Amino acid sequence: MKRRELKDALRYMRLIGLTDIDLGRSTGELLAEWQRICNADHLTFGVEIEVCYHEHYDRYHVRDALVDGGVQAIVSGYEAQPVWKIVHDSSCGYEIVSPVLQGNEGLLQVAKVADILANMGLEANRNCGLHLHIGAGHMSVDQMRDIVKRWINNEEHLDAIQPRSRRSSNPYCRSAKGYFDMDGLNKAQTVSDLANAQEDRYCKINLRSFQRHGTIEFRHHSGTVEADKIVNWIKFIRAFVVLTNEHTIEDKGFDYLFGTDDVRSFYTQRKEVLC
Repeated sequence: MKRRELKDALRYMRLIGLTDIDLGRSTGELLAEWQRICNADHLTFGVEIEVCYHEHYDRYHVRDALVDGGVQAIVSGYEAQPVWKIVHDSSCGYEIVSPVLQGNEGLLQVAKVADILANMGLEANRNCGLHLHIGAGHMSVDQMRDIVKRWINNEEHLDAIQPRSRRSSNPYCRSAKGYFDMDGLNKAQTVSDLANAQEDRYCKINLRSFQRHGTIEFRHHSGTVEADKIVNWIKFIRAFVVLTNEHTIEDKGFDYLFGTDDVRSFYTQRKEVLC
């Protein structure tokens, strides 16, 4: 980003309380502050990694592999636990569900778990998905509404970085376009009103998860046990959430979606592979 663009972006970040940096600082310092904001380390998150059944490994084998790798894990249902859980999933096989995570430490833990799953030979097919939850307890109704609108306005770009199986015909991550009652979304006064503006939870962006988990759920990503894909998706969505406001909800082009050069580069390459 050029210095003028950095200053304009950080000026708005100052207005909404995400930074107090002096805009007269050097370009390098402004860029470092912008990257800090985009990293969104203050946001909590969680992942659900769906994988296929494996003829040699059941859920207890997966748990044991995680524990042997230094990750606290149990075989369980979906009840809240401060550890990783391995649960049954009727759509594909198993689902490996994280506890609430945060910051770089959380990203490292996700990468570690993904590597263990990959080393076991576990795989994800087109029936599997990667679900990402972002803690939304601090968000206002307007912020959550803007996130949905930005997603809808940019869905064509977002589809371009996912396989065709996750774009329009998947019953577990339907298109947000036409799935939200826009009149209800615009008139919503509470988070419950926002959640009721969508048909059900099987949408690429799901607000109904707030009622149970206090999160916004992003269901768009294809199933994977590749650490770099999962970590970059978390980085992207965290920045997408933080940088969404009344000035960014419109479609301003593919490159404008990404807060940092490393994530933009990753998804530019993914787009080329998937086109």
